[in-house]
Amino acid sequence: MFRRLPLYLLFFFSGVAGLLYQVIWVRQFGNVFGNTIYSASLVTATFMLGLGVGGILAGIWGDRRYRRGTRSLLRAYGLLEVGIGLLGLLIAVVLPLLEPVSSFASAYRPGEHGWHELTWGAGVVRYSVAILLLLPVTTLMGGTLTLLIRHLVRRDLSVAGLRVGALYGINTAGAALGAFLVDFALVPNIGLLATQSLAVVINLTVGVAALRWAALPEGGSDTEESAVKEGSDTEESAVKEGPERGSVESSQGGLVMATGLAIWLSGFAAMGLEILWFRYLTTILGTRRATFSLLLTVILVGIWAGSVFGGALHRRFGRPALLYILSQTLLVITALTSLYFYDLTVLPKGGMLPAIVAADGLWRAMLEVWAQVRIILFLVGLPALCMGLAFPLANANVQRVEVAVGTRAGLLYLANTVGAVVGTLLTGFVLLPWLGMQDTIAVLATCAAVAGGPLLVTVWPISATRWPARLRAALPGATILAVALAAVVGWTTLPEYHLAARTYVPSGEGEKLVTLSEGINESIVITEVPETGARRLYTNGYSMSTTRYSAQRYMRAFVHIPLLLQDAPERILVICFGVGNTLQSATLHPSVERAEAVDLSRHVMEHATYFRRWNRDVVDHPRAILHVNDGRQHLRMQPESSYDLITLEPPPLVEAGVASLYSTEFYELVRSRLQEGGYISQWLPAYQVPEPVARSIVKAFLEVFPDGLLLSGYRNEFILLGSHGGPPRFDPEAVARRLALRPDVQADLARIDLGSLTEMAGTIAGSNAALVAATADVLPVTDDLPIMEYSSLSFTRSLLPEDFFDAPRAVHSWCPGCFDGSGRPLAIVTGLDVYLQLLQGIYRHPEFRANLKPRGQYHLPEQVAGVSPDDVVAQSGYLQRLFVAPTKEAR
Repeated sequence: MFRRLPLYLLFFFSGVAGLLYQVIWVRQFGNVFGNTIYSASLVTATFMLGLGVGGILAGIWGDRRYRRGTRSLLRAYGLLEVGIGLLGLLIAVVLPLLEPVSSFASAYRPGEHGWHELTWGAGVVRYSVAILLLLPVTTLMGGTLTLLIRHLVRRDLSVAGLRVGALYGINTAGAALGAFLVDFALVPNIGLLATQSLAVVINLTVGVAALRWAALPEGGSDTEESAVKEGSDTEESAVKEGPERGSVESSQGGLVMATGLAIWLSGFAAMGLEILWFRYLTTILGTRRATFSLLLTVILVGIWAGSVFGGALHRRFGRPALLYILSQTLLVITALTSLYFYDLTVLPKGGMLPAIVAADGLWRAMLEVWAQVRIILFLVGLPALCMGLAFPLANANVQRVEVAVGTRAGLLYLANTVGAVVGTLLTGFVLLPWLGMQDTIAVLATCAAVAGGPLLVTVWPISATRWPARLRAALPGATILAVALAAVVGWTTLPEYHLAARTYVPSGEGEKLVTLSEGINESIVITEVPETGARRLYTNGYSMSTTRYSAQRYMRAFVHIPLLLQDAPERILVICFGVGNTLQSATLHPSVERAEAVDLSRHVMEHATYFRRWNRDVVDHPRAILHVNDGRQHLRMQPESSYDLITLEPPPLVEAGVASLYSTEFYELVRSRLQEGGYISQWLPAYQVPEPVARSIVKAFLEVFPDGLLLSGYRNEFILLGSHGGPPRFDPEAVARRLALRPDVQADLARIDLGSLTEMAGTIAGSNAALVAATADVLPVTDDLPIMEYSSLSFTRSLLPEDFFDAPRAVHSWCPGCFDGSGRPLAIVTGLDVYLQLLQGIYRHPEFRANLKPRGQYHLPEQVAGVSPDDVVAQSGYLQRLFVAPTKEAR
């Protein structure tokens, strides 16, 4: 064992590197080809398929080479690791250069609803490039496992299960460490490129160490097992393991086929369950990088423990086929039981919220991690351990011919990974959208249960030539399998939406469920407050949009304010559809010929009819053009200088993939697609991230739009506003003329308390000078360093940066035509100075900066700048909501 320890250690670090590659490639391909479920699934499927192909090819080659001695196997392993490192380096260099290829190969076609969707041909071209780039390196990765299995098992087939379990487990343990480090240490601190470079260094180091070891006088091998004589591929080298061996001697091919089918079903069910767990847990914990990393870490740790345990079980009890059937039954029972008994109200993450809020520094970060890990462990821990039992037990069942060890291990690895690929694609694209989570679990659990079925024919003894004897031998396994199927039948009796309903927690406003739907990208819940009629859209358990006054005000301001700064804007783009508030606002401007919207989710846009009272059926508006695509990908497909306005309200800042819509690279793309004098407006909920991260987001914006300003939409929902061609300017007289020609816009603005020029000019919250000074010493968000996605587990509290806000001073650069020579506001914007002084007091209020809702409204000062603010408040519906008893919600 100790002689093999260095080899296990090398394979451990190889597992670390392999997981780092997988995670980084998924993200980099998302930036190149679009952050879609298709892109992520393609990379994962290609990764798994390459592992399987490499496993079987290396297994066949390893068996042939083994007959000449074992030293060359270790040398070949070292060369594979070096090859992985070199190809990893090549991908790191080439992948960022593929963006032009992606946009060149992409095209739209009319879809089912008349919306523009990417053509299948374009997808084939783009994804073919991805496969050609990834398949060689993943094939080499897959070959490392079977080469080492062949090297370690050798002639002692009785320890096949134990050594395969230890080897597979140690590699999985390395992957688990990589899964944790990638999002908790590496990418947040050194970025994507440096993390990938670290993986390259690990592979090269492991490869060189293996080559050095192979060059030692004894080749790093056990001398008593040094070589294999020709002709040792007889049945005499098989290990007799008791009554379960049955008719293996007469049907070795049947044994391998039965075990291969079993592990194919196991791979299908296991990967399908992982996809489902991701979907289910994101509805509870959010689609954050930390959630993905912690879930993957827990699954991999469970598989590691299960692999080692499975090998030890076979060493102790033998009977691998029966143990395999038992492991799948336990997987079914534990997976269904944990999901059945989980209840968001019983084991909530929020139950730890007071302790997390009260803590600080490292202790707070640890509590935040534990708040998520405890939920993941409850749902995933035991099922993941059961998954880990499969591969070593399957190998123990087939490893009965010495010279076929590598080939059989490779066949099982290929069957398992192909099952995983099919499970990934079928679960994500067919089962979940078609059946929903609850019925999909039933299908996957059934596959796991019947996975042991093919092995029933391998458990009867060779002497049992009659069917009664064979049936008696198979009875224990059949009974265990029947228990698993009974558990599935019990699951199917649950009420409809029993599972999905447990992930939804009403906001506390008396919300009632309107509809629940599950699609490819997300689960959707729509609720309504009966008293007001306001509706809310939840995706994956998170409130994404609503029709309440608060949302209407800032979402419509995204469009109205920048379009009113232009004489005759013609073409605008809304990235992220939501419930259609922003897009509908754009159609109210008569000069706009094309109001385009792009959203990753067709599923979200299909639910727009639930909000028709507010969006006025905008999806059917003749000037509204909808696209199903990633926002960055859509922009790359457009010619330069295409738009007069690009506006976007992405998902919450800490959600996975959102940084690609707040990075300097994204803003450079936006700038190139704006007309001279065009605008960008973007949601900035700075309260969602720690103060340093908020500064980095604004820094990225100012890197490309150096004259950018900060506007206030509603309370702490802020808007970044930038222009391609000079600083944004609010000319009250010009805006008044445009409003007179746009009566529908005037009416829409009045409904959200932006109807007066004072209120529109008063949206200014932070000057360019203040933003530049506040971000002078911070790094911007970039594609390589998407720090905002890692801020949900932070060492600091979320606090709005006080130095962002200088509204009374900022207004003089934002609206120089609002004041006379003495510095007093003109009649057209009467009370603007008092209006901004009142808001400035709120912006710097401790409760506001800490994102705490005040008890009622803010205190109205008796005087502002020496005058009473009563008249100004009386003329502004927005100020009345902030300082006096609020009026009824706008409907």
